[in-house]
Amino acid sequence: MINYFKKTPIELFESYPNFELYIKREDKTFAGFGVKLKKIYGLIQFLERGHIKDVLIYGNPHSNFMATFITVFKQKGFTVHTLFYTNDQNLITADSILSKRFSDTVIHTGSKSNREFYINEFKKGFPNGFVIPEFGIHEAGLKGLNLLWKDLEETNLPDYLFFDIGTGFTVLSALAYFKEKEIQLIGVAIGNKIDKIPNDLAANAEKLGLDKSILSKLKILEPTTSPAFASKNKTLEDWIRKVWKEKQIPLEPVYSGKTLFTVTDYIKKQKLKGKGIYLHQGGLLNHLKYFE
Repeated sequence: MINYFKKTPIELFESYPNFELYIKREDKTFAGFGVKLKKIYGLIQFLERGHIKDVLIYGNPHSNFMATFITVFKQKGFTVHTLFYTNDQNLITADSILSKRFSDTVIHTGSKSNREFYINEFKKGFPNGFVIPEFGIHEAGLKGLNLLWKDLEETNLPDYLFFDIGTGFTVLSALAYFKEKEIQLIGVAIGNKIDKIPNDLAANAEKLGLDKSILSKLKILEPTTSPAFASKNKTLEDWIRKVWKEKQIPLEPVYSGKTLFTVTDYIKKQKLKGKGIYLHQGGLLNHLKYFE
């Protein structure tokens, strides 16, 4: 059985003259699925209360989101229907193997353009089924994420909490939980341009029933290397391999590596004082080549 409540360690990553940077190791969860397990916990409770058995999950089969949600929902006894967006059905990755292995039914489509057609077909066939919102962004997931923030709070809150922003779901949860606390939240713009992120966060806050005023507590940084989403360069890849060799901390170039690279650069340039924690959100299965 998957342990959603597993306590993950907080480890020292780097010491500076007046600052210590730690990492919350959510990558040490089951299969390295990370923070997504916390999101799933609340959502599954919500669906079980409604006696829902069939779910539709849609997205890229090579994503950590799809691999995690499909695997866990299947393990929890749901019938999992999947809609895959992919231009290359023959590409094989670790995440896609899990996504396909634990799907009960699969539809492949080359783009998102006909998504609504397939969603409506699912609803007709399974009137008591549930369509998982894209990337799992649902208010029920906030309950599971609060377990993570409570864990951090019990270990003495840092002065700074660092994230990769991604969809923004995790960041919004943290902003809501820590809105009355003396802690600075800093996110690195991964997955979207820095000028578009505030509007996206505001829209998702509204969907989740959160007060949009919490966004004022967030500082957003541009990645300091290879800023385009999913792009990488030799500097970043060499640094990821160096971190693994010296510290045995696995990172990947899309989210965790790029974010932590940016965070360490920011700490040095701003000469921060105090203590910070970077939340390692997991999702490493497609990037095992960096940990040889």
